[in-house]
Amino acid sequence: MCWVLRTDSIVAAQATACPAKHISSKPYCNFHHAERRCPTLCRDLASNNISGVLPDAWANPQALPQLSLLSLAGNSLEGELPLLWAEADAFGKLTELDLSRNNFNSSLPDDWGLPGAFPNLTAL
Repeated sequence: MCWVLRTDSIVAAQATACPAKHISSKPYCNFHHAERRCPTLCRDLASNNISGVLPDAWANPQALPQLSLLSLAGNSLEGELPLLWAEADAFGKLTELDLSRNNFNSSLPDDWGLPGAFPNLTAL
């Protein structure tokens, strides 16, 4: 099963199931419902006109437990980067994170560089 992300803003994202033949080579994931486990590993949501702020709720260890790559580059995201994302158990399998070309009003939080934060991250 795959998931397609529909959104008017990143905070109000809703996911719907779809047959694999309707998915591009860049499958998407259900980000909104933290109580559901994400069935896929890599999400490229670059250049999708996504606006809003990055939700703290994604730091919940059950929200995106299998996520290894997340690209939200080239959207219209704004606000500050969530401090909660740096918690040791938030993104345990994430190896690549691309938030470039957005409208964030802060630099990387110091907490993002602490031991335990993003333990498998190799590219930011």
